[in-house]
Amino acid sequence: MEERYPPVELVEIQDRVVPDNSFEDAYAIYFTLSYEPPLVWQERFEHLMQREAKPRVTSFVGPALRVVIGRRENLESVFRQIEHLVRKTNIDLDFTGAS
Repeated sequence: MEERYPPVELVEIQDRVVPDNSFEDAYAIYFTLSYEPPLVWQERFEHLMQREAKPRVTSFVGPALRVVIGRRENLESVFRQIEHLVRKTNIDLDFTGAS
């Protein structure tokens, strides 16, 4: 029987902002997730991110998602993009928690 997982959810945007060397004026922000997603979920999320019109550098750090942004980025649009991809990843992998 295949293991069922609850949906991964965005809990909050952390206060920490860290300079990043991915490009000029880059910073990393962190989204707290409801739990550390399994590798299959992380790989699917990364795949979907690469297909975005504006792909972002992302990585998983335990139960947090690290996202690289530019100094002048609109945080609301970044949040909407991440929220959409988290939801899509959950749907694609049937992370509904249902039996």
